Amino acid sequence: MKILAVLGSARKGGNTHTLIKEALKGAGASRGTKVYTLSEMSIHGCQGCLGCRVDGSDGCILMDDMQVLYKAIKDADAVILGSPIYYGEVTGQMKSFMDRWYALRDHDRNPRIAEGKKALFILTQGAEGAERYTGATRRVEHILASYGMKPAVVVFAGLEKKGAAKADEKALGKALKAGAGLID
Repeated sequence: MKILAVLGSARKGGNTHTLIKEALKGAGASRGTKVYTLSEMSIHGCQGCLGCRVDGSDGCILMDDMQVLYKAIKDADAVILGSPIYYGEVTGQMKSFMDRWYALRDHDRNPRIAEGKKALFILTQGAEGAERYTGATRRVEHILASYGMKPAVVVFAGLEKKGAAKADEKALGKALKAGAGLID
């Protein structure tokens, strides 16, 4: 199974990254599976130019690192995305990445990716109460489902301190189980 993993946190080794790695382990991903870190990539915001919607176009006209991710999304059997919640939303890096998914639709708004891929979105937050930011959760689920994916969004609350996830056996187990859900 080919899994794409994308980290929307600038904290490599932080809580979101830890939980993505645990989910990959649960999915049986090989050790060499690459986790793309958005903060280390050059990804511009969507320009709204509609170049991706012109007949005959096969995607976004911006030539940046998103081109690598477009191919990886199309080639993957499953996708794991992760972001902390900042001020009630995913990080700016993740938002820009998701905005650029616009180019994954053709001129008739049909997805340019195979339907039925499983998707896991890991959201971490410092605040207690997983239900606190349900707006962000619903938006992410809607976006992924609109591309024909089967989304699972898992919220990990109360992880404010860097490294908290590494010591939280319950969170690690939840991430492992969520990752295993990608292969069921």
